[in-house]
Amino acid sequence: MFKCPDEDYSFLQRLRNELLTIKTEYRRAEQRRDYFMKVGKPEIAEVTSRILSEGLKEIRFIEKEIASLESKCFVKGEKRE
Repeated sequence: MFKCPDEDYSFLQRLRNELLTIKTEYRRAEQRRDYFMKVGKPEIAEVTSRILSEGLKEIRFIEKEIASLESKCFVKGEKRE
């Protein structure tokens, strides 16, 4: 069942949307890195790899935040007040 303030639920929805956007950007950056390697530009691919590393940290952080809010908002067997 659902149990959390509307503000928290709204924030959860926003985080879910943000996560989708960031994951899409991450995939595009992976494609750019692969392209740079293919055309013989490893130095640019290395910079892109560092950006990907930071993006992955951001993805993991947001996933943890989502999990925390979901555990707060969706409580089995209880109803929202």
